[in-house]
Order: sequence, then C-alpha cells, then structure tokens
Amino acid sequence: MGTVTKVCPIHARTDLPAIEGLTLERGMRVILQVDRRLPLVATAVCYPAGSRHDPPSIRGLAHLVEHLAFFGDGPRGALPDWIRRGGGVCRASTLHDTTTFCATLPAHHLEIGLWVEAERMDGEAAAPPPEVLEAQRSVLVQERNERIENRPYGKSFEILHRMLYPPAHPYHCLPAGSPGGIASATAGDVESFRRAHYTPNGAVLVVVGDFEPRTARWEVERLFGLRAAGQTIVVDKPAAPAQTPLPQRSNHHAMSDRVPSARTYIAFQAPGFGQPGWYAASLLVRSLAVGRGSPLQRKLVFETGVASEVSTQMLAMQEASTLILCATAAPGVDSQRLETAFTDEFDRSLAGDVSQLALNRARKKTLTDHFWAVQRLSRRARMLATLEAYFGEPERLETEGDRFLAVRPDEVASIGRKLGQRDRRVVLSIKPRREF
Repeated sequence: MGTVTKVCPIHARTDLPAIEGLTLERGMRVILQVDRRLPLVATAVCYPAGSRHDPPSIRGLAHLVEHLAFFGDGPRGALPDWIRRGGGVCRASTLHDTTTFCATLPAHHLEIGLWVEAERMDGEAAAPPPEVLEAQRSVLVQERNERIENRPYGKSFEILHRMLYPPAHPYHCLPAGSPGGIASATAGDVESFRRAHYTPNGAVLVVVGDFEPRTARWEVERLFGLRAAGQTIVVDKPAAPAQTPLPQRSNHHAMSDRVPSARTYIAFQAPGFGQPGWYAASLLVRSLAVGRGSPLQRKLVFETGVASEVSTQMLAMQEASTLILCATAAPGVDSQRLETAFTDEFDRSLAGDVSQLALNRARKKTLTDHFWAVQRLSRRARMLATLEAYFGEPERLETEGDRFLAVRPDEVASIGRKLGQRDRRVVLSIKPRREF
C-alpha cells in the first residue's frame, strides 16, 4: 500500500491574551497585556525618532542619540546596569522611522524596567558630557566599520537604498548614518533631538508578561504622568515611492570589492508595512527564492549550478518597503554570467503564474517566523509597540496571520509584475577584486 499523507490546514490565530490600552494625560499611549505563562515581564518604548528625522548634514544623529540615551550624569549614567542587576537584559535599535528600547526582567522587577524608561524620557536631563559623547561617536564608527565598511558585501544595502530612493527621500540613507555626520554631531544637536522626540506625547509604552494590571497602571501613571509633553512632531510623508519609475541610467551599478565570490542583488520598492499590497509583496519574494523548491533556487542552484545560494530580505518601513533578492556565484562563475542568469530567471518567474503550492510554502514560512516572534515576550512587546505607533491598532497582532492567508496567487503574481519590472528595480553587481 502507498503512504497516505495527511494534509493539515494552515492556522493563523494565536489566541493571545487580551490587550488593555490607555492614554496618559500628557499623551503617552500605553499597552498592557497580561501573560502569566512565564514569570517574566517585557517592556518596550517606541519613539518617533528614526533616521528619517536626521538633519541632512548629521546623518546618524538618531542612532547616536539612541546610544547616548543609556548614559548621562547622576543616576542616568548606568541605566543598563539597573536592568542587569535586576536579572534582566536590555537592548535598543534605531530604524528608519522609530527607535525602540526593550527590556526583559523577572516579573517582580517590573518597577525597575518602568523607572529606567522614565529616566530615559526625562526631558530635563543635562546634555551628555564631552567624554561620553566622544566615546559613543567612536562606538558608532566602529559599528559601521564592522557591519558595513569592513564586512564582505557590507555596503550592498546602503548602495541599494541610495539607488532606490532619491537624496531628499527619508529612506535614502540607512540608520547607521555616515562617519562625517556622526563626527559633526554636537552635544547641542543631541539634546535638541532628544527633547524633540523622546517625549510622552510621541511615545508608545508596552508591558507584556506576568504582572498585576492595577499595579502596573499605578506605576505607569506615577512615573510617566507628570513628564513634560514636549513639542508636537510633524513628519513629512514621502510621496508614493513605489509608483515612480526609476531613471534608466540609475538602475544598475557594478563594483569590485574584497569579497570571495561574485554576487548580484535585485531590489525594488513595495508598499509600506501593513499597507495594501504589502502582504502580497512579502509572500512574493518568499515564493520566488525561499526553499529548495522555489523557482530561483531550483533553477540557479540545483539545475544550472550558476549560484551557490539564493536568498531574500524585506526591509519593512512605515511608508515604503525594500524587497531584495540576492544570488551568490558558485565557484568559477563570474559576475556577468551570474547577473545574466539571475535577471533572466527573475523575469521568467515574474512573467508566469504563482502556484497555490508555492504560495502555501511561502505562507508557512512567513507564519512560522511570525509565531516564533510572537511567543517571545520581548519581540511581542516590540511588535505591539510598532502596530500602535504606525496604526493605533495593537490588536492587529492577533490577525496578522489572517492577512497573509487572505492573499491569493493572482495577487502575488500581479504585484510582482507591477513592482519588479525593469524600470522600477535596481541591480547591483559585485565582483571580487583580483588581489583578494
């Protein structure tokens, strides 16, 4: 007898605990979600303070302010140490649109996590001492060297963004900033930026985990209720970047670098996170390049052997997203052969239909990644903060999976042909230097 394979339906609901939301007198939005499965609490504070808010002459200011928000005079000089002494861990990240500070602590130390964030938000704190400012400048330059300048293929995403978005666009530069911009930032620049953006009326605070809601509300109101509201932040939204064809001369760039193998990138713009078309675009790149059965992997890696690997990445921002597909050359394959094979197969894949099988495979991978993030308290807190900051709808977290399930194969194929056409995409080709 043959083997019978049971086909299981894809489920997208997570049955998360209920969310409670409140807004403090000074405008800070607070999201509370009790989850008693582990004796932990996670906090996340999201500020409208991303690289899109950097002055043109000080690229990297938002990232620098994030680093300096851990340091200062008096009790603010050791904010990470307060978390660590309580048995917790903390981290922060600066993206294009936001900066988020996250911490995970034993449940009985929630007050420490809230106090640390209240201290960070304190609009009356002094400007950073010169030695602290200089030290963090050096840290940022070192980070940039490690992640971009001295890392194989490290400049790729920076180049792709500069090709896709014009200089005046808020997504033209990556959050890492530029060495010149970081070096030119003064203590006054840092303090002005922090006073403008690290304020209650622009912030979202999320608490997830094992806590008593009544106690948490009291602590939040005690620590944050009297903070100065700060100025109103007005963000100029860029005009529909995915709808404008790129100038023909700017959509291809070739370069040599100290890399072990040739590599070709294909990138194009997509709608912003959560906007109509974003879910179909997200599934598009996964259906094309994720898994051994995907068209690009099957053709380039296993049939022709032109590539050693094919990968994809999606940088999801608030107003637009960047979709990137990448092929790395197999041994003995030069950059021109790789680029030709990659772009030709990409065009063939876009011209065809997306099968239900390919879509299901992409959805399963997407939902696996989504559920993996949701089950971690710190990641869930950050996701809730982002959904509140972008849409004012943290409850969307429960239905994000449904949105991926609702996408049809024809929608994926249609958005691929619309966004991936030659006059809307860019190609970056990198070949090894001879002396490598």
